[in-house]
Amino acid sequence: MVSILEQKKTLKKAASLGVECLVVEIMSVHPENHLVESRKILKPDTVLLTNVRRDHTEAMGETVEDAARVLALDLVPGAKVFLPGECQNLVQQVLGSSSGVRFLTSSVGESRSLSLKSRRRTHEVLSANYDLVTTAAREMGIADEVIARGIDQAVQDIGEFKIWKYKVDGKEIFAVNAFAANDPVSTTQLLDSTRAALTGMATSFTGLLHLRADRADRTLQWITALSGSIGESIGSLYVVGGHARALARRVKKANVLSSDDPQEIMRLVGVEVQDHAVIFGFGNIGGLGARLVEHWNRNGEPYGT
Repeated sequence: MVSILEQKKTLKKAASLGVECLVVEIMSVHPENHLVESRKILKPDTVLLTNVRRDHTEAMGETVEDAARVLALDLVPGAKVFLPGECQNLVQQVLGSSSGVRFLTSSVGESRSLSLKSRRRTHEVLSANYDLVTTAAREMGIADEVIARGIDQAVQDIGEFKIWKYKVDGKEIFAVNAFAANDPVSTTQLLDSTRAALTGMATSFTGLLHLRADRADRTLQWITALSGSIGESIGSLYVVGGHARALARRVKKANVLSSDDPQEIMRLVGVEVQDHAVIFGFGNIGGLGARLVEHWNRNGEPYGT
């Protein structure tokens, strides 16, 4: 099991290699772990805070303000903290005036002036993150051509937002990987990006929600979200994984799929949808979510990359 003690091994490895800079992700969820990981182990002099959203509610609390208080534990006194402008007031309010932290905000479109060789859809979806990285790198004196090369050469992991053309039941449909977004706000953004990318192509939108049995808090989040804008944005909904039947009792449009085989899941859904329909995968990338993405990678044709 991964724990924050992995950071100690990372630090030792970095020291043995004589590196000048180490970039790591804060992996904690619970407040006490944030405090130890950031202030006792890593002690970062630069922090990039990508967003403040309601997530991991069982550990971080029910409100955005609760989440901000937990994330503020990562902001070590004396550190430079780069963050989007819309987050600054909330984080400063939580920290107070005597935090000893220096805030630097990124501007929307900061990365647009970079000469990128590739403008993949990932760049469009993650533009706020690229703006943040560009702001931080420029503050450190890194040349624009070096920043652009780093973005161009970055290898995306299995959670990368991606669209495939996929053939099933004599139809060509679009399969979308939005499993890694986790929270409803990020998922809504990817749903909007999917609509924009497939304007004039998509005939309908079907949700494929994967739930984790060990994340009951997220299941409750999805029940609420599906009663609002996300539920209104998709025509039909299929649910797989833990808590699927519990969610279906609360969300009328949900159809439970008992199979955990990606090919069978796509066959079952494919029979029901129209030609050029969109299967929008969301919820969680772990386990079955990852297997679905691997199946789409093997059997689908990447669209628009």
